[in-house]
Amino acid sequence: MSRLYQAKAKAKLDGLVPRGLGVQITHIRKAVIFDPATQTATTTDLSQKASASIKTHEVRNDDGTIRSVQRVFLCDAAGLKTAPVAGDIIRHAGTDYTITAVETLAPGGVPILHRIFVNS
Repeated sequence: MSRLYQAKAKAKLDGLVPRGLGVQITHIRKAVIFDPATQTATTTDLSQKASASIKTHEVRNDDGTIRSVQRVFLCDAAGLKTAPVAGDIIRHAGTDYTITAVETLAPGGVPILHRIFVNS
């Protein structure tokens, strides 16, 4: 049943993009590849695309002043082969955002949606 919900979430988010209510994002993870023969390490970007919706969230101090502004990307888990983690990068509209936290909705152990928090 959870796989059905996963497919439905992906279809809904994919459907928002053509109507201007959703966006395409790229999830980027830096990978270090070590070559024992040459004793060298190279860094490469592993990237994958997914559909998402964006919400801006203001974090306020007790006196009401804005402390920081966070963007939250709600991303379908079916579109990503590897789950995002803090420290990874989300690229949207030519801007890179560093992931600060990820909450995953996974009933029955099947990931449906990722709520990805990034600093603006």
